[in-house]
Amino acid sequence: MVKCGHKYSHKATVQVMARVGVRELKNQATEIIRDVRENRAKYVVTYHGQPVAVLLPVDEAWLEAEAERAAEAAEPAARK
Repeated sequence: MVKCGHKYSHKATVQVMARVGVRELKNQATEIIRDVRENRAKYVVTYHGQPVAVLLPVDEAWLEAEAERAAEAAEPAARK
């Protein structure tokens, strides 16, 4: 955890996302996914040191809402 950095004094912190290379992700996928699932960890996936993806824990309620929103958005296109 890293302190916020603005001038106001409070105890809020910002979680820094760990970086994981593609090869390391491949070799340690089980452990990394477990860390995301159990500890709500967040990772930036890199390829040759450059960020290419983000691995985040999913909130089930958000996922259901997004699936419903996507289905509703696809309906008008399906009618054409």
